[in-house]
Amino acid sequence: MDPRLLALCTTYGVFLRREALALGYHDQTIAKLVRSGHWVRVRHGAYTFGEIWARADKAERYRLRVRAAMRQANTEVVSSHTSAVAMHRGPLWGLDLGNAHLTRVDQRTGRKEAGVQQHRGEIVDGDVVEIGVHKVMSPTRAVLEVTTVAGVDAGVCVADHFLNRGATTFEQLRGPLRAHGALARDPPDRPRAPARQPALGVGRGDPRPPALLPRGAAQAGAAGGGLRRERDDDRPGRHGVAGARGVPGVRRPGEVPQAPAAG
Repeated sequence: MDPRLLALCTTYGVFLRREALALGYHDQTIAKLVRSGHWVRVRHGAYTFGEIWARADKAERYRLRVRAAMRQANTEVVSSHTSAVAMHRGPLWGLDLGNAHLTRVDQRTGRKEAGVQQHRGEIVDGDVVEIGVHKVMSPTRAVLEVTTVAGVDAGVCVADHFLNRGATTFEQLRGPLRAHGALARDPPDRPRAPARQPALGVGRGDPRPPALLPRGAAQAGAAGGGLRRERDDDRPGRHGVAGARGVPGVRRPGEVPQAPAAG
C-alpha cells in the first residue's frame, strides 16, 4: 500500500482520483489496480485499499461511502439522518443504507445524485459534533431525523441505543418526537423511567423490535417495563408433553398435585 494514500485513508476514510493523479498514478494504472483488487472503488472517484475493504463489515463499508460522499461534496455538508447514526456507530437495523445522507450547511435545496441524498434543514448550536475531521449531527438530532426516513421499530432501536449510551436524554427527545407524532403522550400515572433505562423501547438495552424478541419477551417487557428470559419450566412440552395431566412429574403452572390413589 502506498503510504501517502494510506495516510489519506487513515484521516478521511478514502482517497480521491485527483489525489492519486497528483501522486503520479494514471487512469490506466488506477483501472488495473481496481481490476486486480488492490484498490476498491468505494464510489465514483473515491477509492480505498482492497485490504481495508476486505476487513470492513457492512456498517463500516457504509461509513466509507458516507465519508467519500462528504469529501466529494461541492459545498459544506454535515452527515445526517441514517449516516449520522452510522458515524456514531449506532444500530443500523431496519435502516436503508442505499444512500449517504448529507445536510447542507447553507440551507439551500440539496439534490439527489447516485448514492447521495442531500437535505436542507436549519442547524442550530449543539446540533453538530465532530468525529475526527468529519462534521456529524449530534445523537439527539440523529434520533429525530431517523424518524423521518425510517419506520417506528428502527427509530426505537436508535433511540434506545443512544439513551443507554447516555448520548441523549428522554427530556431532549420528548418534545420534538411528540411534534413529529413519533411518541405517544405518557399516561399521567406512568412512573418515570430510571436513569439510562430505555424509555422508548421494549426492554432494557435490547435493540430488537417485538417481532424479533424471544417468545413472551415483548409481553413481559410491556407489562413489567423490561425483558426477562423465559425459563425452561415455562415452556409447554419441556418434558415432551404439553402440560398433560396425570403424567408423573409433569404439572402445568398452578396445577395442584393429586394424592396417589389408595390400594
